[in-house]
Amino acid sequence: MTSPRDGNRLAERIRDALNSAADLVEEAAAVAPADSPGERGRSLTPRHAPVVVALATVVAVIAVFGGMRLFGSTDGTRVSGTGPTNTAAPTRPPGQAPTGLPTQPSYTLAPRLPAADPSVYFAVTGVVPTQYGPATTTDLPPTLTIRDSRNGAVRSTVPAPDGMTWLTVQGTGAPGLFIASAYRTAADGQLFRIQVNRDGAATSVTPIEAAKFDNAIQYYAVDPTGRRLAVDADANSDFNGDPNAVAHSIDHLHFTVIDLVSGQRTQYTGAEGGQTTNFSWDASGRYLAFSVGSSHTASGLWLADTSAGTDLTKSAHRIAPYIQVQAGDRSAGIDVPVLSPDGRRIYAISPTTVGQKQVTQLVELDAQTGRQLRVLFEMPFTLPANHPVHRMFSWVARNPAGDSLAIFDENGGCHLVSVATGKQTTLPSTPGSSITGLGW
Repeated sequence: MTSPRDGNRLAERIRDALNSAADLVEEAAAVAPADSPGERGRSLTPRHAPVVVALATVVAVIAVFGGMRLFGSTDGTRVSGTGPTNTAAPTRPPGQAPTGLPTQPSYTLAPRLPAADPSVYFAVTGVVPTQYGPATTTDLPPTLTIRDSRNGAVRSTVPAPDGMTWLTVQGTGAPGLFIASAYRTAADGQLFRIQVNRDGAATSVTPIEAAKFDNAIQYYAVDPTGRRLAVDADANSDFNGDPNAVAHSIDHLHFTVIDLVSGQRTQYTGAEGGQTTNFSWDASGRYLAFSVGSSHTASGLWLADTSAGTDLTKSAHRIAPYIQVQAGDRSAGIDVPVLSPDGRRIYAISPTTVGQKQVTQLVELDAQTGRQLRVLFEMPFTLPANHPVHRMFSWVARNPAGDSLAIFDENGGCHLVSVATGKQTTLPSTPGSSITGLGW
């Protein structure tokens, strides 16, 4: 048995160690960065970390062995009459709520960095699947997060407007200005202007009254002025729930440019068939790149000069045909064009075969001729046989300066590529994420 003197000495040692640790923690918290009220004192400086760990270890060892001595045992059991029987607490996987219901894992991907110019932030819409439980991506609503291109950290989450669900998001070329698409039903969609500040937080989410649609809009782009909207829709649609409006006719190429201030709509049409998707403006708001899907005669990547008239037969040309890469019943081709700020280059996702290996590439093309200039990034195709698409990259966007590209792959991985050097950096991300939109 332990004597009262031994117990008193042990208690004093534990108390002294705890007081020392508390003093150090208090000192470290006082000097920790206070970027915002929620971040104040969140982490210790590197100088204090080893000491705190050491003190915590000492306290734990003293407490464990001292506790055994005080209660008269060295094998972890209690002496009869000293307290309840020691029973192991039930465990649950991380990311699962105490009730056993699956929840979404934390969005913390990396430490928060100091505030910066809003151009370092990009926006992502998508679904982060649960780590445990039966829920699938279709069971969870998409989220809209603002992420830091410096380290992948999620700076903020933007709630969807009341009664609506986020669908996708696009950048505008203006730092910190994003345009997001939301919907209530399949026949009731609207675009919202989101402004992000130096902390990566949304300071405003404003509905665009001139951008109400009779369906959920997925393909659109706003020029860097934030005024001109290109959208895959018929200008004759009233954009306000008309069930007879035709928004996605594929009888001929067409898209509409809407002046978001005046509400004026200008429709551009061409003779060939196909649906226009994946729009991208240059910095001047004159040139517009877009793609046309694989099942149409005009399939491939296109470039339009919107100042040269509304007849796409004269003001637009196809710069690269859609060359299918087939695998069983799946196929893919060059898609998702991103126009450089000067309108001279197009970056696109290109599935292809190198030797016997199927890969997906991020390529740079001459915007006038379609000639491939460089392969900036490449990944081997590693998706399972039942995956619905046959390409590794799902989304690509450029930053406002046009010197960096962000890419999400079909596994939820995020990669940054330098336009000048082709240097690639992989950012921390949530594996298994289903990305529905990317804007920078």
